[in-house]
Amino acid sequence: MLSIGVAAHGNVAITEECLKSIFASVVGDFELLLIDDASPDDMLPLFHDAAEFHPNTRIYHFPENLEYSQSVNCLLNEARGERVLFVSNDIFITPSYVAALLETMSDPTIGIARGVSNFVDNDLPSHNLAEKQSADGWQALVDFAAARYALEDAALVDDPFLIGDAFMVSRALLDAIGGFDIDYCGYMSDIDFGLRAVGAQFRRVLCPRAYAWHVRSSNFNYLDDSARAEKLERRRKRVFAAWDTFATKWEIELTPGEWFRLAKIPFAELDAKAGLYSKRKQGPVSYEKFLVFPIADPTVR
Repeated sequence: MLSIGVAAHGNVAITEECLKSIFASVVGDFELLLIDDASPDDMLPLFHDAAEFHPNTRIYHFPENLEYSQSVNCLLNEARGERVLFVSNDIFITPSYVAALLETMSDPTIGIARGVSNFVDNDLPSHNLAEKQSADGWQALVDFAAARYALEDAALVDDPFLIGDAFMVSRALLDAIGGFDIDYCGYMSDIDFGLRAVGAQFRRVLCPRAYAWHVRSSNFNYLDDSARAEKLERRRKRVFAAWDTFATKWEIELTPGEWFRLAKIPFAELDAKAGLYSKRKQGPVSYEKFLVFPIADPTVR
């Protein structure tokens, strides 16, 4: 069974388009988990509409902003599928994106798989396609992604580190290492997760045949100037806090400013270190108290 999760901290309009892309890309009774991370606008009506359309849906609501790491961790801990796909609310997946990742994950040595996009926040040419495809509409995006899917010579690439905006994991990996380390306040938790996966002898791979569209900066651009500036400043502070957590945990010495140049991080060295890391497994975290749909029956234990 496939579980798909979407998390949002505001931006109802782009989240609706993200959900439309999921429903247009995946058929059948897949499990859908929707996480409202204290959205400043009213996200829950959209999520309830999605649940009415797709009954196999659970909705979680955080009363305060717990950030990316907790939102993804909610999915990884609460999902029941053998394959779990996280999709950021500003990314539009396609039928071929899902198909390519599911095919990739048929290899039991692969614990994490992600695809390519018009923008991935790692500056790697392997992930960031020069072609821009979305402005011409949904069908043009589907056709472009299908052409990528049809490439016969696009071999899997072992990913140097995980950028977790849209990625799939296996149940075997979750059993081995658990979810995200929630000591991180948002950022770097995906990179940490990828390191722990490699330490547990799983591969993290890039599938060049899987293409999704990332609406870059949409979660900032929809805000007015004041709210956008406030959110950017909050992100800046959380980036540096997350960097401190990462550098301390993995015992590396880099200045905070070098976080923005990910190539400065010695990933090959950290992959080797991850194999010796004794605390790579995170314990389970329950998010049941945040479940708002369906409402649990308190008489059932």
